[in-house]
Amino acid sequence: MFRYTSRIILGQMEPVPFSYTSSNVSVTDKEGFSKGLGDLLDSLGAKIDAANETKEVKFAAGVKGTIYALAQCTPDLSESDCRICLAQIFAGVPTCCDGKTGGWWTNPSCYFRFEVYPFFDLSVTSEQKQPLSSHNNNTRRSDQGKSKDRSKTLIFAVVPIVAIILGLVFLFIYLKRRRKKKTLKENAENEFESTDSLHFDFETIRVATDDFSLTNKIGEGGFGVVYKGHLPDGLEIAVKRLSIHSGQGNAEFKTEVLLMTKLQHKNLVKLFGFSIKESERLLVYEFIPNTSLDRFLFGIYSLSFDLFSFR
Repeated sequence: MFRYTSRIILGQMEPVPFSYTSSNVSVTDKEGFSKGLGDLLDSLGAKIDAANETKEVKFAAGVKGTIYALAQCTPDLSESDCRICLAQIFAGVPTCCDGKTGGWWTNPSCYFRFEVYPFFDLSVTSEQKQPLSSHNNNTRRSDQGKSKDRSKTLIFAVVPIVAIILGLVFLFIYLKRRRKKKTLKENAENEFESTDSLHFDFETIRVATDDFSLTNKIGEGGFGVVYKGHLPDGLEIAVKRLSIHSGQGNAEFKTEVLLMTKLQHKNLVKLFGFSIKESERLLVYEFIPNTSLDRFLFGIYSLSFDLFSFR
């Protein structure tokens, strides 16, 4: 990726504008493929989180059955911004590529792609360690032998100073990381609290859709079924009943809902909120009477941007 502009962009997470596309070929086992892709998305997110603990490369690739995928953030992002950027992409994958054999989604800060064939070097999925050069070791021992007395004197003088400096550096890093983790935890708690205003009572939604009757069914995809409903105040809604095979926890689901409510675009259906009861997870959208809602919810509606595009 190459990008330039007249303003400061380093360290700034920018999820929009975004662009996506998918393969023209559909899978035969849509539900099984969607389950495998969901598991692969979770593993890529975990790999990037683990990599961020030790290095700046915010990249991960993986294989699940016949599905190959990779995800990446620009290295200037913080760990939390990288996680948020990829979470927004992962939440939009059903919209972009439901039931397709391949696809990609990109924005100025992160990128995701999956295919049913290898499109990257498979060796990147495993850590490789390089052995120390024996030639360098022999040279070092030879130099030390020639200046043994001088080295001892230098070591006795330098070691205490280096030890003190290293101790201060480690203490600084420890305090900084502890403070950062505390801030991330507080931010996460605030975000979860902010989802309370988006929560719908499950019984209210069940009654609004006439107990999810077939007469109110208006669409279906690999990630769930969509029903039309009416709230007690007369508002028409579209309720997406997610598949119970997603394997996603309540905390992750609430995080994705919060991110989806922050995305604003004229071609995106407005998300009113969500509902959770045991294994049931519902998404409540505005109802669009003059067009087909499944064009928004299942990725048939395509977006185009003048400011930012990938070809």
